[in-house]
Amino acid sequence: MQKISESTSAATPAGEFTEGNPVGAVPATPIKAAWLNALQRELVAVIEGAGLTLNREDDGQLFVAVQRLVADANTWASITAKPSTLAGFGINDAFSKTETSTTIQAAIAAHFATTVTNALALKAPLASPVLSGVPTAPTAALGTNTTQLATTAYVANSIKQIQSVSAAVAANALTFTLAATSLDFRSSSISTGTVNTRAVPTLSLVIPQGATLGTTNATSARIAVLAIDSGGTVELAACNLAGGLNLDETTLLSTTAISATATAKNIVYSTTARTGVPFRVVGFADLTQTTAGTWAATPSIVQGVGGQALTALSSLGYGQTYIDVTASRVSGTTYTNTTGRPILVQVQTGYAINQALTFVVDGVTVFTQSLTLGGGTTAVLNHVVLVKPGAEYTVSATAGFAWKESR
Repeated sequence: MQKISESTSAATPAGEFTEGNPVGAVPATPIKAAWLNALQRELVAVIEGAGLTLNREDDGQLFVAVQRLVADANTWASITAKPSTLAGFGINDAFSKTETSTTIQAAIAAHFATTVTNALALKAPLASPVLSGVPTAPTAALGTNTTQLATTAYVANSIKQIQSVSAAVAANALTFTLAATSLDFRSSSISTGTVNTRAVPTLSLVIPQGATLGTTNATSARIAVLAIDSGGTVELAACNLAGGLNLDETTLLSTTAISATATAKNIVYSTTARTGVPFRVVGFADLTQTTAGTWAATPSIVQGVGGQALTALSSLGYGQTYIDVTASRVSGTTYTNTTGRPILVQVQTGYAINQALTFVVDGVTVFTQSLTLGGGTTAVLNHVVLVKPGAEYTVSATAGFAWKESR
């Protein structure tokens, strides 16, 4: 840039403009094109140097250019002649990159074998690890069938000693509920022994009013609760144990949809009818209803299967003794086995010349014998019959009797 004095002699000694003095014959400073052009070039250089394009309509370009140049000047990249060493920044007590790397490498070399290697030696290997203490692991969801570790919690939930079953009456209906669990079912193909493990959510089955399941008024009945495997979906079902159904879990069964007309004791009922499905017995309930099919009285026993339930405790002779029930029995009267297990009924007639003895179980004559003796000879008839749980039985004797039952 140049002062005006470089374009004219009519300037102050400092090279600045003067208005002149006519009295003292001092001329005013004239405006010269050379100076104006120089000033213009200086201003244009600032604007364009900031990356702007001259715009005759914008009188603020110089201001914007100055702001931009100032901002750019404050960046690290715009600073020239920067120090390249710590000492150049006035730092005399710090490690350089090379010194830091050297120090770390020396420390690693000196201590790696005794520190890291020894620490790794205390860790269990991935292959066949031998763990000590009380190692823990996440507990898998019930029914998981993978190579994932099974924690003690998973095992306890999966292999329950007794299934959690409940039975409740409300509004003259009976509701069975099985708590969430895990069950193994046989294959739906009876010729294979494949086992299907199913994760079972909480399930319920409602026995509506009117559905007697073959029970009778004021007579105790044992209702079995079953879990059925319908193509991988587990559902609940129920039946009367007096129906004589094979519930040993070695076969498949078919069910009928439960409704108010479910009145047979030899049919398994479920919410939806199913055909040829594997099943598990998961519990039972003993109930006595004043009116069969009106489920108002609370069950006397509710038992989930497991341990000895429905196995040894229901076996013939287990925990039973012969009881003389002669005083409470009448010839030709029908009775019901309400013990929940098989019983033996033993009847002996009195001594007589002419006599007969007949046993009828669930409408079927299982034994009958008559005896006629001459010459004043007398004799007795004696017979024992097995009566399954829930079955009805009648004994007819013509010559008096002694009646005993295993209970």
